[in-house]
Amino acid sequence: MPGSVAGTPEIMNWISRELGPETYVNLMAQYHPACRVTEKQYPEINRCISPSEFEQAVAAFHSAGLSRLDHEPAFCPAVLKVRG
Repeated sequence: MPGSVAGTPEIMNWISRELGPETYVNLMAQYHPACRVTEKQYPEINRCISPSEFEQAVAAFHSAGLSRLDHEPAFCPAVLKVRG
């Protein structure tokens, strides 16, 4: 989620520690603000994630010692920019 509000590094460390480093992880960058998310209500998540934020999630995955990553939804602009 935008601004690291989901705590991705902590979650990746928990997955590695509690479930094991061979646990399959799917990182998805398609978060889209909807419903009650507005500039006035929940402004911290009123945007899609940036390519940099997605790169940080991938880095957190690797830093946690995880090794089974899926992150290739072709429809996601943030992922396409990371993949180059």
